[in-house]
Amino acid sequence: FVWGAGMTGRRLSKHLSREGLPLEIFVEVDEKKIGRTRRGKPIIGVNELAGLWRKYKNPILLTAVRARSAAPLIQAQLDQLDLVEGDDWWRCA
Repeated sequence: FVWGAGMTGRRLSKHLSREGLPLEIFVEVDEKKIGRTRRGKPIIGVNELAGLWRKYKNPILLTAVRARSAAPLIQAQLDQLDLVEGDDWWRCA
């Protein structure tokens, strides 16, 4: 999963694709992007993440949001889902 469907998330997903790494879903807070697709993958809202997370075996999430002010908000939301940084998710940007 990639958190961020903006420019930074698109760039990260491009590099993941080039390396043959699977990308299933983008997670986004921008209502204008949710429900659309990016690189053929769905863009979901944060509220959908918990349900989809459980459907995958050993999923990981990479955050790709440039705004520094977003980092503590993202971490708080992932903490609420009991996702552990370094085990379940990594901050890429």
